[in-house]
Amino acid sequence: MKDRATVICRRRDEILLVTRGNGRWALPGGAIRTGELPADAARREFVEETGATPGEVRFLFFFGGLRKRHHVFSWTMPEDVTPLPSNEIVGLVWCRSAKDPELAVSVPTREILRLYAGRFAKDTFPERDPEIARASAP
Repeated sequence: MKDRATVICRRRDEILLVTRGNGRWALPGGAIRTGELPADAARREFVEETGATPGEVRFLFFFGGLRKRHHVFSWTMPEDVTPLPSNEIVGLVWCRSAKDPELAVSVPTREILRLYAGRFAKDTFPERDPEIARASAP
């Protein structure tokens, strides 16, 4: 099973999702390199995918997918930072819920956000509000 660093990036009550243009939205992140600490991988992948440099990322939990073990971290993005799609990422969206009918999210993303909402964000990640607040794509 491969290890992956996954970042739940928040701003107010929204979560940042990215797409590689494959029709699915996912949380930013990627493979942890040999000898790399998971938190360092989370920061590196986030910079590579969004151009934004996160400060301290906080480890939340592990999530076991079918082929990958996700090391899930959180980071709250300041208002004055603007993420932009970089490298393989072709679009970004801020959303309030992974259950949004207009967003096709990956299964791991949906499950990670469900766990996150249940454990850490009961009042700030409302599943009842599927509105997409803002979207940006190149």
